[in-house]
Amino acid sequence: MKTVARAFTTAALLLSVVQILPAQRPQTRHGFWLNYSAGGARIGCDGCRTIHGISSNLTIGGTIGKQWLLAGSIQASASDEAFSDLTLGIIGVSARYYPIASAGGAFVTGTVGFANTSRSVSWGVASSNGSGASLGVGYDVRFARNVSHTPFANLMSLGFDGGSNTVRQFGLGITVH
Repeated sequence: MKTVARAFTTAALLLSVVQILPAQRPQTRHGFWLNYSAGGARIGCDGCRTIHGISSNLTIGGTIGKQWLLAGSIQASASDEAFSDLTLGIIGVSARYYPIASAGGAFVTGTVGFANTSRSVSWGVASSNGSGASLGVGYDVRFARNVSHTPFANLMSLGFDGGSNTVRQFGLGITVH
């Protein structure tokens, strides 16, 4: 529970601080957009210790208003432990909301969809399907007319028969509007 409280506190601080940052370039969003991001991950599960790994996200979609973007999304995280590999992710529908439509690059994002976890060991692979959701925050820092660096933080929750996983993702992406 402390982790969720910290994530929301961090998100609130990020959103309050970025509102006072000067605009680097006008934040216009229209038509097709895509984002690719990579970074780190902290992966936890029922009854296991937290492990560190990598994360990668690909989101492709369209603008449905000045403040809303809708997309298809693949969010994945992986870890290579001694004698086993763990891979998990969500394929689903994602929405981004920009609370400051005219000038701000701060956004809140959420994804719901199908989840998969897979653990590979020397004697075989165990895989499970279920459902997943994520909630995150980020900020588009424009460096070209329609291209931004996008630092982000996401909290993913994946549910399966007999268990669940949580993933905290953080990293940097490139967004093309």
